[in-house]
Amino acid sequence: MTNTKKKNSCSCGRSPVGRCLGWHDLTESDYQIELKQFQKKSEKDQQAIYHPKAIDGLGD
Repeated sequence: MTNTKKKNSCSCGRSPVGRCLGWHDLTESDYQIELKQFQKKSEKDQQAIYHPKAIDGLGD
């Protein structure tokens, strides 16, 4: 059985959306700040800001 990693999936466990956001590079204190800012957003904003199309610049 092979273990395949989904493209752009989060392997460090820090991403609140399951896709890599680059948060693996943050220090623990910076990660906590980003996480708190994310948690303050509405559910709609949480989904929109880290939507895969928004990340690569294609939009909706």
